[in-house]
Amino acid sequence: MEIRLIVRHLLMGNYLHLRSLYHIANNYIFRMTSSVHYIDFNLSPCLPKEANKIYAILSYLDWFAELSVTVDGFEWTRENAKAKLYELNPEEQTIVPLIVEIATYITEQRILSEHVDTLRKHINSTESISEWESNWVKALLALADDDLYSFKSHLENHLAVFNSDVLTAVVLFFMNFYSGDSFGLKSTLSALHLKDHYLSMCDAYLGFSMIELGQLDEAEPLLLKSRSSLPDNGWVIHAWIHFLDYYGRTHEGITYLRKMEPVLSKSAMRCHNQWHWALFEITAGDHGSAMLRYEEQIANSGSLRFLIDDSASLLMTLELRFLIDDSASLLMTLEIEGYSPTQNFWNMFEDDVKRFCNSHPFIFHDFHLWLACFKIGDQSLISQAIDSTTDFSTISSIYKRHGVSLCKALLAFIKNDIATASDLLFSLKGFINQGYGGSVAQRQIFWKLLCKSLSLSNRKE
Repeated sequence: MEIRLIVRHLLMGNYLHLRSLYHIANNYIFRMTSSVHYIDFNLSPCLPKEANKIYAILSYLDWFAELSVTVDGFEWTRENAKAKLYELNPEEQTIVPLIVEIATYITEQRILSEHVDTLRKHINSTESISEWESNWVKALLALADDDLYSFKSHLENHLAVFNSDVLTAVVLFFMNFYSGDSFGLKSTLSALHLKDHYLSMCDAYLGFSMIELGQLDEAEPLLLKSRSSLPDNGWVIHAWIHFLDYYGRTHEGITYLRKMEPVLSKSAMRCHNQWHWALFEITAGDHGSAMLRYEEQIANSGSLRFLIDDSASLLMTLELRFLIDDSASLLMTLEIEGYSPTQNFWNMFEDDVKRFCNSHPFIFHDFHLWLACFKIGDQSLISQAIDSTTDFSTISSIYKRHGVSLCKALLAFIKNDIATASDLLFSLKGFINQGYGGSVAQRQIFWKLLCKSLSLSNRKE
């Protein structure tokens, strides 16, 4: 396919496309000469052959944050890869489809709880369960019991044995990320033994982790190395944006993103990188461009919500959650800066808020969902959000300590009860850096809300 495309462009005289042709040819030649390294099919050697192949493809898509990958002329996506898992013979399936299904919905407590009985049955079937499966099942059962420490411990033990299992590494990485464990980010990646492009990608993840730990001198060479090997990868671009943002190199960030614009839409990071670009524009004082970018590049991605149903894929479901996170953060930042978007931009998320209102993956996600919910202003929806959060706090220790207070603080701020908002937000400031999750850049919205409420209340802290 690639060879035909190259020949066709050359015969048509499309020499202006030589750069893209070079990338196509280089990618094709790399796969022909090093196909074993293009997708590593030895990530989980104890799995049945066909299950292992599909798992390796899913691992590749998540590790490299890609939308699809072509193998032997067939274009694989997360959707059709998961569908293929369920088409395998029972002896080929083992428990892999269930683990992949739950792993991809790792932030959906509701979905996890539905499979607890199945997981317990498999963990008791010692004759039919492998070590690879056993580690995962134990981890998920711990998570179902709200035991995040044991969940991480089981997956860390798993990576100590299966140290090229990048899908498990991605799950553990983001569990650490959204639970606020920056040190866990680094330790997860340090356990991996990778090579070629997988190693270059690990450099990008590790560089990002160093940024979150404030170790900028160690982050820069890792990020430069990954940019050299994978310059067009969406996650590599994202990690470098964080580096520039941390140093306040706003105009350099805008210039870099403008240069990379042709490839931004090709990655699963496409909306989030546009969010970073809009934040750079706000920092530069160009609120109009930030609002236009939101409307054209981020809000329009809301069209994917019409594809969502109860059996939606990881990519579609998580992209919608991230779309809510990025949208609520950006719209509220613009409001705090005095550039208020129209109410319609908040109202477009009403159906999404209803969908996720009773699902509490992490406080980080709920923070943005609450913002959207309270700005929409539907009283029944607000009551549902508060009641659901309060109920969930009875089984989640972190929601009991911080979640309900944060929810009430945001509602007070939106309703202009500044005294209550400033008191509650100020009392939570220590938690934000230790357990709230997200990145330094994503936590800025909390600090903007806190500073705005303190300023309006005339407090001196």
